[in-house]
Amino acid sequence: MTNHLKRTYVSLMLSPFFSQIGSAIYVLGLNWLIVKSTGTTQLLGIIEGIGGFAFLIGDLLVGLLVDQHNRKYVLIWTDIIATLVCVVSSFLINNNTPRIWLLILITFILNLMLALNYPAAKSIVPEVINGNYLQKFNALSNTFFGLANIIAPVIGGVLLAINGIDFSEFILINAASYL
Repeated sequence: MTNHLKRTYVSLMLSPFFSQIGSAIYVLGLNWLIVKSTGTTQLLGIIEGIGGFAFLIGDLLVGLLVDQHNRKYVLIWTDIIATLVCVVSSFLINNNTPRIWLLILITFILNLMLALNYPAAKSIVPEVINGNYLQKFNALSNTFFGLANIIAPVIGGVLLAINGIDFSEFILINAASYL
């Protein structure tokens, strides 16, 4: 395997890993922010429910985007949009009295970008990875994705233990995960 293919192989494998870590840290930070500022978990269901609707919309749109546009551009643009949303949001968020509509909007956009990005990444794999390595790639990719679900709460717990960190930093960490 050439160096270029090895880099592509590793990039396609680690991209969902880091994205999943960032997304899980975002959700953990969102939960912490809502409970800290309201004293209740009631709003979490509303925010995550509306955010979940973005996945449904993304599922309806992804076929059109992936089939009619360059998958690489879909991957790049969804990551750029998600990064920009996170960076801008980190400045707009009031960590003491958050605006719920803004949290709903951020969660909705990030979930929509994830719903478009993940299938585009999966569909590009057979075009980039040699068929002989496809099974191994998928196995390793799924393992790393699962590992992210284990590592993210640990990282989130460490972040929550740090005094002075707030939701804005959680959002910036999520932004970094898209890069």
